Order: sequence, then C-alpha cells, then structure tokens
Amino acid sequence: MRGVRSSPSACEVEQAAGFVYDSLLTASPRVRVACVFRSPGQTWSAARVLASLPAVDVVSASREFRPPMFYSPFEATSRLRRIGARLTFSLRVPQVRIGRAVLALPDCVEDYLKGRSRQTVRTACTRGRTLGMEVRPVDGEGVGARMIGEIMLGGPEAVEEFLATAGPAAPEPTPGLKSLAVYSATGEVLGVLCYLQSGEYARLEGIKCVATEDGAIARYVLHTSMVEALIHDEVRLLLADSGISISAGIRYLHQRLGYQIANVRIRSSWATVDKVPAKHRKSDEATQLLDARAAS
Repeated sequence: MRGVRSSPSACEVEQAAGFVYDSLLTASPRVRVACVFRSPGQTWSAARVLASLPAVDVVSASREFRPPMFYSPFEATSRLRRIGARLTFSLRVPQVRIGRAVLALPDCVEDYLKGRSRQTVRTACTRGRTLGMEVRPVDGEGVGARMIGEIMLGGPEAVEEFLATAGPAAPEPTPGLKSLAVYSATGEVLGVLCYLQSGEYARLEGIKCVATEDGAIARYVLHTSMVEALIHDEVRLLLADSGISISAGIRYLHQRLGYQIANVRIRSSWATVDKVPAKHRKSDEATQLLDARAAS
C-alpha cells in the first residue's frame, strides 16, 4: 500500500464483505462454484477490494510456527494447512491473513470514546453505569471460556454435557488467556469476554452476553473495559477474527466499536526487540489509515 488513495472505500469494503459472506462462505461447495461462474464481475471486484485493503504488519516474538496471539483456536486448520504454515515459518515468509477485523488503539480511552462514531458506545457505557453494572477480572485461564459456554449453552449442566459428548475433541483454552465479566447491580453475570495479550498486540478471543436488553448494553461496557485495560498496558493493535466471514449484523457492531477490515501480515522475530512505549512510537502508514477511518 503506497497511499490512502489506492485504498478501497468503506462502501466498497462492505459490498465485498457482504458478497463473500452471502455467496461464498454460507453456501455449499457446489453453490460457491456456480456463484463464481455466474457472477465473475462481482467475484473479481471482491477479490480486488480484499487484495487492496490496508496491510498491517505484526511481529511475533514467539518462535512458534503458529503464534497463538494471532490465531483463533476456532478457525478450521487442516493438516495440509498446518504443514504449509510450518514451511512458511521456517522460511521466514510472512503469513498473510485476509480481511481481519483490526482496532487501532489510541493513547487513552478518552480518545477511543471521542467522535460521532462512538456515540452508541458512550451512551451504552453511561447507561450501564446508571444501572450499576460492574466489570471485574475472572480468575483462571479456563474459567472465562467456561462462563461463555454457560451463557451460550444454557448453564453449567449443559456445558458438562457438551464436554462429555465432545471428549478429547473439546477445545482447550489458549494458554495465557485473560477474561473479564460484567455483573448487574444484583450480581448476575451479564456477559464474559476473553482475550490474549502479547506485547503491543492483543486478540479478542470471544465475547458473549445474555440475550436481554441489559445484555446488549453490557456488551459495550465489557468491550470498553477491555480497551481501557489494553491501552493502560500500551497495546497498539487489537485483532479480532475475520471481518468478512461474519454476518452483516456483526460487521455493523464492529463498525460501532471502531474495528476496521485490514490484511494482517504476521512475521516471526528471531531477535529480541526492545519494546517502545506506545506514546513515544510513531504509527505506521496502515495504522494511521485505520485511525483516520475510525474517526470519520
């Protein structure tokens, strides 16, 4: 990427993401192939837009061929893809993740909440404080993930049944996982969020709130509390899962929260690099573009 002018507009990105999700990701393999041949113009346009997204470079200090801070355990990974990832790692070739949801974090939470685009977030946080909502850390790496499971499946008994059925195939929590929970004024759990932090990067692993009006408010309160904690720890970029293989509703929520769709280039660092505090570090071109889009 050489400049802002070559970058696709927000409308083009939304159209490309909608086409990919509706036509290629939620359909059967036969329908996908038919869609490509039936709509070659749209397919080419979507591919062009995704290829020209701003590129964000992240560097893993880990020597693992699949650094956990940049990959969700819920992404399908075949044996062939794991072999390919190991090969690219051994050759020190950057691993490119197309169309990821990325949130460039400012120097303070006040800056994150500024602007017309954050009006919904500000209103929800104010409403949450009025209702007496409180966010607290969750002790234990696997506890937060289990709490999310209880909200999704309908309680501890349902989680136990799921784990018994899944057996060894049940997903394990990522080592180093941190969790936050938001509680109502009466102590009821309204939502749980899990994330992984690695230096100046973090990855949102999961967030789930109860399906009530209070739960909808708690989602913003919980996410903002995580952003505040990450900014305090001088995290520069928050990575979520795909920004294109999600429904239009989730994409809209991402926009409200400030996420932008970008291509992420993951490189492994074999040398220890001294960390520079975020407030003294000049943002790169891609991060500046993300900041500008988020403020618009």
